[in-house]
Amino acid sequence: MGSLRVRTITLAALAALAACTTLVACNTEPSPGKVTIDFPSTEAAIATDYVQLYVFEITAAERETFCDAAVSARKGGETLEASDTPRAWNVCELLEGRPPIEIEYGEKAILAVAQRSAGNLLEDFMIGCAAAKVGEGNLPVPILLHAIDETKPLPPTSCTTVSDFCGRRCE
Repeated sequence: MGSLRVRTITLAALAALAACTTLVACNTEPSPGKVTIDFPSTEAAIATDYVQLYVFEITAAERETFCDAAVSARKGGETLEASDTPRAWNVCELLEGRPPIEIEYGEKAILAVAQRSAGNLLEDFMIGCAAAKVGEGNLPVPILLHAIDETKPLPPTSCTTVSDFCGRRCE
């Protein structure tokens, strides 16, 4: 289910029904949807070692403000308490359509943090966030990544596509 355009990697996501408490028939099967990670360029995607998602439970009233606050907090080095933190993906796993994640129904914010190696550590490199009501049906959640520090240059690459990079057809 993963696809890659010049600037986009799509993750498969499953919205799972957390609980069914009414007497009417309930669908307990997950509903498929997509979380789209939009990189600012092919070079930025190639420079990324991992993308980590953080899923937060929010209220409808927080939908407009939560992401700005979460991005600012992460940039400031604050610890954020996410309700779910799936395993980080490398860019090639995203391209190949890594197994889906499950996101329970309800108001959610999804913070995406692109990281790259800095010696023996990973440093936050790009960040983006989207808030949406997760429910039955498709979950089109686009997360636009932007550089945390615009002054840090991207490493040079001869790759023109992420597919070429993952297939090791370039440097």
